[in-house]
Amino acid sequence: MKTKIFLIVCMSTFISVFSQNNLDRVKAGEILKEHFKYPNIQYDDFRTNFYCLGLSKDNEKFLNEGLIEMTNSYFSSDCWNYEYKPTYELKKYVLEEFKNVDWENTREVMRYILCVRNFKEVTGIRFNGDKTEATVEFTIFCTKVTPFGRTLGMTNNDIREYEVKFVLYDDGWRIKDNSYNYHYTYDNYPYL
Repeated sequence: MKTKIFLIVCMSTFISVFSQNNLDRVKAGEILKEHFKYPNIQYDDFRTNFYCLGLSKDNEKFLNEGLIEMTNSYFSSDCWNYEYKPTYELKKYVLEEFKNVDWENTREVMRYILCVRNFKEVTGIRFNGDKTEATVEFTIFCTKVTPFGRTLGMTNNDIREYEVKFVLYDDGWRIKDNSYNYHYTYDNYPYL
């Protein structure tokens, strides 16, 4: 009897350890959805003050489409300076406004919503030689594309491909890099 109990405990431990180390598409998808909190918000940043600089091509599109408007222009330090803000109707697509200070100057930045990103599927997994790291390729699709996203060429159901690194730890697989970790979740923006 003791031998049977011992064998059951050993087999349960072995199965538990083996299942933690086994990374398949389903498990990778679960980890991705939890880590990145899909559905989430895809956003971009727009610099609202331009000192001695012209607008980028994307920002020119925003101005031409009526998504932003010039609020101030003035001549200083031998060049023109411009300030912009979103139009009143599009303020709801602004996540936040903040100042980004770098070595050159202070930039006022508006972070705006492009679309809602939804997890679609894991399309492939590549392991390193000892299977302690993996590159997971996956796709998402966009929904609720905002006027900012449409102006940049996005449409509903656009499919985007990503890849992310996973590392095996003693307690299972974890995502190694956070380059796609958008911390704005769709739940916080029900009006989209």
